[in-house]
Amino acid sequence: MTVPTTAAAPLYSPQLFLALRKVSRGRIGTTAVDGALHQLNEELSTGLFAALFSLQRDGFVTLAEPAATNPGWYPAVLTLRGTQLLSSWSLRQPHLPAPALAAAHG
Repeated sequence: MTVPTTAAAPLYSPQLFLALRKVSRGRIGTTAVDGALHQLNEELSTGLFAALFSLQRDGFVTLAEPAATNPGWYPAVLTLRGTQLLSSWSLRQPHLPAPALAAAHG
């Protein structure tokens, strides 16, 4: 019998960190359950789009039910693993070199 495994926590990257932050702030979602994650009224960079795809695929991000006030929008939310990953990376932020900090906020 095989035991299901979960993806290991990814190595830090500015794109993954920014994607997690955007999800945690309620800025990311989709208009269809099987649609690609995106941000309303703002284009995402290729790196951020890929980061969101990876985070959803690996179980760090999932979709919530649409709110009554916005029935066509499925907001992305962090799973417990996603929250833990963001917390661990947030604790590291003061120790990152300046170029990595700039990229994470850019």
